Amino acid sequence: MMRAAPSSVNNAVGNKGPVNVSNVQRAFFSAVGEKMTLRNRHPAFFFLFLALIAAWAIIDFSHVPFSSFSLRFVITHLSLIGLVSCAFLFLFHELIARQQNVLRAAKENEEHFRGLYDGSPLAYHSLDKNGNLMIVNNAWLAMLGYAKDEVVGRNFGDFLSEGSRALFRQWFPKFKQIGQVNNVEFEMVRKDAARFFVSVDGKISRTPDGSFLQTHCVLREITEQKKRDDALRESEARYRQLFETSRDGIAVTDLQGNYVACNKAYLDLLGYHSLDALKSKSYREITPVEYHGIEEKIITEQTIPHGYCDEYEKEYFHAFGGRIPVSLKAWLRYDSGGKPVGMWAIVRDIAERKTIERALFESERRFREVLENVQLLALMLDKQGNVLFCNKFALDTLGRPEDEVRGRNWFLSFVPAGEGARIKAEYEKRLAKGMLPGHFENDIMSAGGEIRCVKWNITQLKNDNGDIIGSTSIGEDITERKRSEETLRRSEMKFRSVVESAPWGMHFYQLMPDGRLIFTGYNTAADTILGIAHARMVGKTVEEAFPGLKGTEGPAAYKKVAADGGSWQIDQNAYDAEGISGIYEVRAFQISRGHVVVSFLDISKRKQAEDALRLSEAKWRSVIEQSLEGVVLSDEQGMVIEWNSAMVALTGIPKDEALGKKRWDVQYAHLSDEQKKNISPAMLKAIPEEILGGRLPSDRVYENTSVSRDGTRRTIQSRAFPIHSDTEKFLCSVLRDVTALKQAEEALRESEVRYRMVIDNINMGILLLNKNREVLALNRQAAEWRQLKVQREHLICHRDLLIPESERTCPDCPTAMTFVDGKPHEAVREKGEGKEKRYFRIISYPYPAADGSLFAAIVIEEDITEKKKAEQEVLTYQEKLKSLSLEIALLEERERRRVANYLHDQVSQSLVMALMRLSTLRQEAPEAMALELDALHELVGHSVEDIRSLTFELSPPLLYDLGYKAAAEWLAEQFQQLYGIPIDVTADSSDAAVDNEVRAILFRATREVLFNTVKHAQATRAKIAVSVDKSVIRVTVEDNGKGFDAARLLENKKNRGYGLFSVKEQLANLNGSMTVTSAPGSGTRVEMAAPLRMKRGRG
Repeated sequence: MMRAAPSSVNNAVGNKGPVNVSNVQRAFFSAVGEKMTLRNRHPAFFFLFLALIAAWAIIDFSHVPFSSFSLRFVITHLSLIGLVSCAFLFLFHELIARQQNVLRAAKENEEHFRGLYDGSPLAYHSLDKNGNLMIVNNAWLAMLGYAKDEVVGRNFGDFLSEGSRALFRQWFPKFKQIGQVNNVEFEMVRKDAARFFVSVDGKISRTPDGSFLQTHCVLREITEQKKRDDALRESEARYRQLFETSRDGIAVTDLQGNYVACNKAYLDLLGYHSLDALKSKSYREITPVEYHGIEEKIITEQTIPHGYCDEYEKEYFHAFGGRIPVSLKAWLRYDSGGKPVGMWAIVRDIAERKTIERALFESERRFREVLENVQLLALMLDKQGNVLFCNKFALDTLGRPEDEVRGRNWFLSFVPAGEGARIKAEYEKRLAKGMLPGHFENDIMSAGGEIRCVKWNITQLKNDNGDIIGSTSIGEDITERKRSEETLRRSEMKFRSVVESAPWGMHFYQLMPDGRLIFTGYNTAADTILGIAHARMVGKTVEEAFPGLKGTEGPAAYKKVAADGGSWQIDQNAYDAEGISGIYEVRAFQISRGHVVVSFLDISKRKQAEDALRLSEAKWRSVIEQSLEGVVLSDEQGMVIEWNSAMVALTGIPKDEALGKKRWDVQYAHLSDEQKKNISPAMLKAIPEEILGGRLPSDRVYENTSVSRDGTRRTIQSRAFPIHSDTEKFLCSVLRDVTALKQAEEALRESEVRYRMVIDNINMGILLLNKNREVLALNRQAAEWRQLKVQREHLICHRDLLIPESERTCPDCPTAMTFVDGKPHEAVREKGEGKEKRYFRIISYPYPAADGSLFAAIVIEEDITEKKKAEQEVLTYQEKLKSLSLEIALLEERERRRVANYLHDQVSQSLVMALMRLSTLRQEAPEAMALELDALHELVGHSVEDIRSLTFELSPPLLYDLGYKAAAEWLAEQFQQLYGIPIDVTADSSDAAVDNEVRAILFRATREVLFNTVKHAQATRAKIAVSVDKSVIRVTVEDNGKGFDAARLLENKKNRGYGLFSVKEQLANLNGSMTVTSAPGSGTRVEMAAPLRMKRGRG
């Protein structure tokens, strides 16, 4: 059988369909062709063939009697047969020759097209009816990376991805049915597992009877094309979504201005419900006529030449009336040939922006009016500090016109020399980093050279792009306030130095739950101030300690402050009881809930002085309280033309009496007798004339003593200055009563004397030292301790209490440290040896000068020898308590072991014997007693188990027999059974060398840690690790629980049981240690260490 020729052969012979040549025909023509070849080589065969035909004819006629035919008939008959045979042979020969030519041409064409098939850049393959590959060309093999023998005979689906393989199984039967497919896409898999997409076009070859023969398919790789198509679809979807969801209106028109498309935002902007409704109007119809010419110019000059136009603003008619302001930018639309076909535009509603711009303009106008009228300096500077804007108040403050300020550098022109360059550099540095200070103070200088202090509020100035281009500043002239603050600060510093150096008596109280206020302590100054010993009062109620407070508001006020906080004070509190007499200034304040401190100062002497002063002031209060300043106005001749009520109060001369008189006569009348001896009316007359003539300064202040008609003496300060009119000159005198000020100064001097007495009589040393350790001042106690005379230039140090003068260098001197950092410092010094040793507490405080610099140090020295002795006794008692605590713990452990042994050896054994006896009785007893004996046997059995458990709880025998590791393993099993927490126990060496007492304490500590794990940690696993070296045994307990703040737990000293704090204390008593490492969420690790052997004989 010959194989059917490929479709390429069919096409070569001009057939559009398949060649219908059966295998039988092919075999027949092949056999005839071979016979004809033999005929050409051997002519005898041809004649033999003719003889055969003739014989056939003779035989054919042999059944007819020969006599019936004549010889002619026979010859004619034979001749006809020969001619027909020759004709038939000729025709048969021609047919064979033609068929051979056709087959030869087909073979040549087949070889030609086979070369084209294998060399084509396109991939081809043929499949049989099952989808198996029959033929593939080289391009197909190169595309998939296989050799021909690796693919022929395999199913086409083997070379497809899983998804495409399923598609092929569905598609191939349909392909065989319809006979032709185009652009079917599959995902194929190369030999190296790389994937790519192909497009398949194919046709079916069929046999003459119409049955399936094979497929002919062309494959084109379309991976890149598919990626481009996907990207195009994604981009189109993205732009479509942008078109539909854009907040800006988008419109598309043709060249005549008719709408082609628009998005919803554009319809909403114009007030139309649909594109069809909008299409009823052209673009020009919805545009006001005044914009037509503008837009035609934009289209002509920008859009057509460049394909687009710059954004511009216009208006639209709204569908419901009115106009809408918009901003618009347009582009030309082109067809595929590059020809303009219309325009598309992006339109943005700017109505809100326009409203904001108008509001901003109005706000800017109002703000500028405020800046021009407010009493604040307003500046706008560029990045270099040059003035861009300066309001009127700033110009007035500088005393310069605007043209002398604008454009000049603010820092170099209007800030005092020496500061301007520094501030300018700092301004530029901070502005570049965007870190301008919100508030800033500096001095500026006016045109007249006056220095003014200004407090600035500074903000950054930015352009529309957000770039910093300068700063805006609003300033307040605080010159006068600064002067007042400086005066107040100097006064406050002087007062603070006195107050902070003065000792106050202090009482300490505690409010009990039952409402009693208990006296709990005092300071040394309290004994000195009250002159009593407070020690006997400690522990008493406030009423018992100070009976004189009964019936006063003091105790109730103290209790309220202790309970609710705040403070309470009384300036004058008289007390006279228990040998205490005086007037005190008292203040109470809470130091913690339930605890109050009452500070007090003896002000008896000050109270007496104040009473005397108030009595003196009361005589003239009616006159002084109504008096402000007296004003006298006189003309050039000295006649009084104005005399106010304050002058009446000052002089006692009625107004109607003073008016019209010479001012020097009136003034002379109320001078004191002493001043009348030195001042004459002529002198009083000359002073106003000299002032009016400009020969005496008008700012001079005069002071004199006046006596009113009622005999009151006053100190009067006066100042006179001229007042000029166009035609006359007047002299105005302002008089102020400074009597109270003079009296206050005198009282202050007296107060300073009192405080000096207090400082000199206090039992603490107080010194004032400068930076060179020179004594500027010291009290009596400080001098007595040093056995010094008060010498101002004497070089001194704190340690001159202790060592010779030549060795006074002290590296940790608190005074030296105060001069370094300006803060208080404290030190404790010793003096003497043995019983003569004394301790001194030394505190150094800074003493600033008026300008704020550190001028000196105030040093307070206190003898704390008794306090130190008490502290040493407490430490000794604590050490004894530690030893006693350890001994008690060891005794407890021995007692546990003794009780456990007793239970195990005595009680447990007795109960076991009882069980055995009960078992015997059960066998011998009648059936009626069986149940009772069984119950009793079970009860005794439970008791044995309970005693065994109790024995292990009290003192596990494993701990002493097998060591700590065995006991820890038993403990782990118990915890796992009771609480379900698995616990691993590991040991790297034996603990045979460890004392039983150490084992017991570590075992109890381990159990306590595990109990904490069970109660609080929420752990699912724990681990115990034991290690022993030459001198120390270490036990580590870890869990994976929630963890905690270890530092806070160990600081909780209220838990004195077998908590972690108690464990730590017991290990410390063994010279051991405990370390807890934990954090919330990170589990807990407790490391315990103890010496192998206990030190005997402690305590």
